[in-house]
Amino acid sequence: MKTEYRHIHFTKEELPKEKPTWLCRNNKSNSPLARIIWYMLWKKYVVEFNQMAVFDESCLADIQDFLRQLNAQKKSVKSVVSKSGEGSDG
Repeated sequence: MKTEYRHIHFTKEELPKEKPTWLCRNNKSNSPLARIIWYMLWKKYVVEFNQMAVFDESCLADIQDFLRQLNAQKKSVKSVVSKSGEGSDG
């Protein structure tokens, strides 16, 4: 999974008993700009932006790309788990 982009990068934080959280950080200053979290109601990863952070279209496109990767990965894992359970009854 791609985590390094031109101006930003993503680092994974794992907390006990919680879905992984990803921090979006500036490449030059390493300042946190946003968090990528699992949103249970929508059953997908979403972004929470820091109040003082500003983004241009290329950074937003990179965040969107990262979200697509995470959500696609989550779907593929779920699909494999559900398919593996289908054949177990008989």
